[in-house]
Amino acid sequence: MFEVKVDEKRIKEAQILLGEAEKKIPKIIMFALNRATTMTRVYQGRLARQGYNIPAKVIAGRTRVHKASATSLEAAISNSRKRVALENFKINLKKPDHYKRRITVSVVRGKATEVPGLFWGNYLKNTSKLGLYMRKGSARETLERAYGPSVYQMVTTQDLIAREIGEYAQEKFTERFEHEFMRGLRMK
Repeated sequence: MFEVKVDEKRIKEAQILLGEAEKKIPKIIMFALNRATTMTRVYQGRLARQGYNIPAKVIAGRTRVHKASATSLEAAISNSRKRVALENFKINLKKPDHYKRRITVSVVRGKATEVPGLFWGNYLKNTSKLGLYMRKGSARETLERAYGPSVYQMVTTQDLIAREIGEYAQEKFTERFEHEFMRGLRMK
């Protein structure tokens, strides 16, 4: 048989730490939520880029993180529903002869498609941004800019990706909560 003695000083220290933790829990949750949503946004961009030929900065520019605060413990990631201009995807310009140009666009990885009637142009005179345009109808009709899918469509169209993003977000939140809790108590 053995005997364990607990010092009263240690008990008081533990009570003080737990009392401080109770006051700090909303901030701890806020820090964990904000870090987890930022990590999830980056992961979501990686998953979208596995299926689409698009630069990461285009996805990051169209994805917004709504951060949590100590009073409202809600964080969210919102993706723009505006379609992405076709010049942001992988484009190949081919000249079979001097007068004809063929433009192939690869929106989805591994699938390059030729779009008839597509051409490079500068629609507005006072802007220097070139873009891909096509005519709506006959030769004298107005120009229309060519667009691909939106970032929202890239991320949410496949149930597998949406489920994987949700699982990743939950996993990262639990990891970050444990880390922030230990950090808040100065145990780490």
